[in-house]
Amino acid sequence: MDKQLETEIYKILEKLSQTKNRLLSRTEVATLVGKSSATIQRWESEGLFPKSKRPNNKCKAMYRESEVNAWIKSNA
Repeated sequence: MDKQLETEIYKILEKLSQTKNRLLSRTEVATLVGKSSATIQRWESEGLFPKSKRPNNKCKAMYRESEVNAWIKSNA
């Protein structure tokens, strides 16, 4: 494999790994799942959905994209 192709593949893989751990808002998650934000919040409180992350008390609930995608796959 030539060096340029190897470098391009490495860059693509690096970008993919970064996007998998992207944080999504509850609204974005609701759109992905096809349910309301209130349903996502209720499922989370009932332990039926991955827990949201909050960097501090003033921030909105955020979800790791990789966890949401794994949940979608396991509940399809």
